[in-house]
Amino acid sequence: MPPPEMAAAVHQKSGGNPFFVNELLRSLSAEGPLEGSAGRPWQQSLISHGLREAIRRRLSKLSPECRHVLGRLSAFGGEFAAHVLEVILASRDSAPSATGHDQILRWLDEAEQAGILIRVEPIADRYRFAHGLVRETLYAGLRSADRARLHLAIGQALEATSATDLDTHLSELAYHFSRATPDDAAERAIDYAVRCGDHCLRLLAFEDAAGHYESALRALRLAEETGKHDLALAGHVWRIIDLLESGDVAAADAEIEQFARLASESGEAFQEWQVVSMRAMRAMMDGRLSDAERLVQEAFGLGQRAHSPNARLRLATQLFWLRRLQGRLGELEAATRALSDRLPGIPVIRAGLAVLYSESGNSHGARQELDRLAAQNFGGLPRDGTWLSAMAHLADVCVELQDAGRAAMLYEQLRPYADRTVVVSFAYACDGALTRHLGRLATVLGRWEEAEHHLADAIARNTDMGARPLAALAQCAYAELLLRRPAAGDLETAREMIDATGRTFDDVGMAHHGERARALLGTEAEAAATAGKAELAHPTASAANQFRKEGDSWLIDYAGTATRLRDAKGLRYLAQLLREPGREFHVADLVCATFGDPPAGNTGTGERSSTANFAGRTTLALGVPDAKAKAAYRRRLEDLRDTLDDAERCNDLERAARARAEMEFIAAELRTAYGLHGSRRSTEPAEKLRKAVTNCIRDVLRKLQRQHEPLWRHLYASLHTGTFCSYQPERPVAWVVVDY
Repeated sequence: MPPPEMAAAVHQKSGGNPFFVNELLRSLSAEGPLEGSAGRPWQQSLISHGLREAIRRRLSKLSPECRHVLGRLSAFGGEFAAHVLEVILASRDSAPSATGHDQILRWLDEAEQAGILIRVEPIADRYRFAHGLVRETLYAGLRSADRARLHLAIGQALEATSATDLDTHLSELAYHFSRATPDDAAERAIDYAVRCGDHCLRLLAFEDAAGHYESALRALRLAEETGKHDLALAGHVWRIIDLLESGDVAAADAEIEQFARLASESGEAFQEWQVVSMRAMRAMMDGRLSDAERLVQEAFGLGQRAHSPNARLRLATQLFWLRRLQGRLGELEAATRALSDRLPGIPVIRAGLAVLYSESGNSHGARQELDRLAAQNFGGLPRDGTWLSAMAHLADVCVELQDAGRAAMLYEQLRPYADRTVVVSFAYACDGALTRHLGRLATVLGRWEEAEHHLADAIARNTDMGARPLAALAQCAYAELLLRRPAAGDLETAREMIDATGRTFDDVGMAHHGERARALLGTEAEAAATAGKAELAHPTASAANQFRKEGDSWLIDYAGTATRLRDAKGLRYLAQLLREPGREFHVADLVCATFGDPPAGNTGTGERSSTANFAGRTTLALGVPDAKAKAAYRRRLEDLRDTLDDAERCNDLERAARARAEMEFIAAELRTAYGLHGSRRSTEPAEKLRKAVTNCIRDVLRKLQRQHEPLWRHLYASLHTGTFCSYQPERPVAWVVVDY
């Protein structure tokens, strides 16, 4: 028996054609018994001289013009479209005389009738060779120079005919430009190979991505050998970015030095600008902020000398990261807002504006920007070189706002990139290990084990990179996790971590971050950890804030200041939300939980019964799951998360895909049940209820703004209203809620 790989190759080459199968086997048998061929380089013998002659005799029956066209088609490799062929044949020396659309179709029909070509999509005029052996024979008959010119022409034709849809042709473009003459196509070969590799990474096709990156490196080496210095310098920039993303800072530093040597030899201000800009980035990573300040300004001067249109954008980006480390981000508010309005097509700038708002205490502005960018599950953010840094920005905003819903979305989208370091654009800045952001998101979601795993990884990786500020920020996030979760010994460990990070922050000029870290120990989180979670769950009246109904009014005591408001629906909804912090209520559930499910046949006309009846009718209209069903959904989702985590650890892609599919199915069912995608019946009742509940709560907030501004600020930042309502304070807040 021949080896299985030989049988597969024979079938693939022959297309199952009996004549070709016999010819291939005859050729292979001439070199020895098929049974003993496992260690023989039989692949080189698949197309014998006799077989080539047989194919050529078959092709000789076609017209000379048709054979010429088929020779050009052999360079495509796979399928091809007639309109792309037309562009290629229109170029000089590529086609026989009297070439036109109708004539090309006649030649293709001639080849199809002879069984050489197969029409794949008649409407789009797509074709492929019926047998790979025919294509290989035709391709082998081309001279090397002709092959290189054809691949260049095909690449250019694909660019011209697919200008609005290049992403679907990245692999083809990388293939053809990599086989064209280096002087003509090396730059595009590198560009498309890198883009194709990035695309494969996003699809988790790691082996394919590695292959494309290797192609880019080969093209880069060829550019260096042929003296194309500009292209070689561009390739070094890509290599520096890749090394930083993998966390190999030592190799990246060596590459920067090589890049600096080539840039100096070129004598171009543009290349010197890039060198100094990268040195500024490295200074920020090391915590040498004074050096970074000087280098950022020096780089800007070089960028202006080079007349680069991106000089100011790079300056703005590097100043953003530097001021963020220094705790001075608020100084850039006007400039960042103006830049985001001027460049709406670069969402990472608006994500940076959201970070600026959240870290400057402007929760309202931060939430507005987050809401805008979170549309369609963050689908509006382009998957380009800025995507990861934009998503990391938004993760920070979600943490500051304690937005658990968006945190869950971001966590799932970012988790596949847990091994990456966040590099901003063309190495303008580095945000360190992505696991710091994953750990902070997991903390918001209450996934303590996942948060601890991510943050420990972030501390180790940032430390290994020598990035002292980033390692300290990861330690600070770890300390915050310890203060929030209920485990023995966490408080003492958190104190030690905060002391250590505070010293680091002071040492590198990040005093603001040191103050924020030490302030964690004075929050209610520490009080909760000291007193125990049970005391937080059942606080005494003297230790907690008050939200108490007394007759026809409510006594509200927060942070030592008390006020009274007349009874209203909005206050009752608030009481329910304060009683269960962190829980998301669908508006129908919130109304029923607040006013109680109406008894069967209730025809009461009072406020309480009419509201409850309307909520009950809405729940029935939407088919909202009852408590028992929701508990079952929750248990199944928890089981699926465990299954998914185990499958990913074992690299069992099939089991992971099944788990994700079922999780998505359950999520879709719940969205449909709650009317988020157009309910099975009508979403109108839910919309009416959403507006009614939101208006009631907003009315209470307007009154509190006048009577109790500290409480208004707290609730404004912590309340989420809409189809789902929740109270999610940044830190645990103890409330005594009495509404009877």
